Amino acid sequence: MVMVPIDFPVCELGENARWNPLDGRFYFTDILNGAIYSADSSCCSARLELETGYQTGAFLISRNGDIALLTEKGLIWARRQDGLFRMDETAAIPFAFEEGERFNDAVADQEGRIIAGIKKADNRDGRLIVIEKDGTWRTVLDHLRISNGMGFSRDGATFYHTDSGYKTIKAYSYDAQNGLIDDGRVFFADFPEAGEPDGMAVDSDGNVWTAVWGAGAVFKISPSGELLGRVDAPAANVSSVAFGGNGFHTLFATSATCGLDHIGDDDGKCYHLSDDSYKGDYGYLV
Repeated sequence: MVMVPIDFPVCELGENARWNPLDGRFYFTDILNGAIYSADSSCCSARLELETGYQTGAFLISRNGDIALLTEKGLIWARRQDGLFRMDETAAIPFAFEEGERFNDAVADQEGRIIAGIKKADNRDGRLIVIEKDGTWRTVLDHLRISNGMGFSRDGATFYHTDSGYKTIKAYSYDAQNGLIDDGRVFFADFPEAGEPDGMAVDSDGNVWTAVWGAGAVFKISPSGELLGRVDAPAANVSSVAFGGNGFHTLFATSATCGLDHIGDDDGKCYHLSDDSYKGDYGYLV
């Protein structure tokens, strides 16, 4: 199976594929340009939802339809008013990043906490933080290379975390009551030499679907860590995935043009593929 492109836009660093159950649209960001886009279920093309003016390493949908933007200035809310998103003037949670440091991917847990990765330009000493609903935050993993895709098992007791630099997905025990992770183990690390894991989504059977940057593919991995199959995309750098559409039978993926010596016609586009043989959901909202 090969995914079908959405013609607009072409992203320098398309990321953060996410289905919004509140308006039934597929959302994603171009990190380096700070733009948020969305497409309807027909996937003919996308529209610009918001220009943030900042590098936006990740975003999450709230339960009332607002967007939590994880930017180079910190967490900024974009409020939905009359169908349009308008950013707050100041950050709700400021972050004093070092030069070359930024957010990279995020997920919400069952309680509405935000778990977010922070990477550095040299891909050393990255970290993973948990942001509580009261705005306090703490580091739960450090000494990472490229903190990336995250997700939860169907019962919420296992937290999956990708470190693209180590080409490894780990599984951790997760305490949802307190937002704590423990007992990390390697879940999957059998990636091709030219590929590394990036964003992920978990389907209704608990299978982990991970974008494989550099390999033009999405891998499907069982809860026991067995590779079950792959879906190909014409773009080389597939960067993130999400489930959505009617019955959550559509797999969406983003891609990027950055890091390529030659940019092909299909690089940097978003992709979709509908198939009744798999089904996901939208994860958790903040």
